[in-house]
Amino acid sequence: MSSSLILIIALSVLHVAVFSLMLWIRFRRDEANGAGRETAKVRLCAVCREPATYLGYDGLDPHEQRHPDTGRPYSVNAAHYQPLCAAHC
Repeated sequence: MSSSLILIIALSVLHVAVFSLMLWIRFRRDEANGAGRETAKVRLCAVCREPATYLGYDGLDPHEQRHPDTGRPYSVNAAHYQPLCAAHC
């Protein structure tokens, strides 16, 4: 066999081995986090009840903070974020 053919075969075997390892790590991590065969929970928009794609700040946090660069208000308390659809972001 030529050295080029041996190199191609060796790299192919290495590629398959690394890919298999990546898949094994991925599925092992999901099982450790409790991710099973359950489907994701669909959240509904707080305004129109359509499927939500965003969590929006409700502006009601008494300890509201402002981003230093943009000046946009935000809260460190996740309870002040409501699910919103794209139309209400």
